[in-house]
Amino acid sequence: MAGALDTVFRVTVTNRCWCNVKNVYLHSDGFSSSTPVDPKVFRRAGSGYLVGDGRQIPSSKSVAFQYAWDHYFKMTRASLQAEC
Repeated sequence: MAGALDTVFRVTVTNRCWCNVKNVYLHSDGFSSSTPVDPKVFRRAGSGYLVGDGRQIPSSKSVAFQYAWDHYFKMTRASLQAEC
C-alpha cells in the first residue's frame, strides 16, 4: 500500500511500431517508488531502466506497471531494438 501522501501512477509502454521491439530502455531521472515494482517489468539497468525484462513487445502491444510517489517521473525512450 502506498504511503498516505503518495499517488499511484500507472505507466503503459506501448509499441507503436509495425515491427516487434525488444530491449526497450527508458530514461527517468531520479525514479523511485514507495511500493515495489516488479523487476521483470521495470528495473534499473545501467544508466536507464529496462522494460519487460528486455523481452519482445509485439506491434500494438503494451507493458504496464504501477509505482507510487509524491510526484510523477517523466519517462522518455532511451533505446530499443526493432525486429523487422
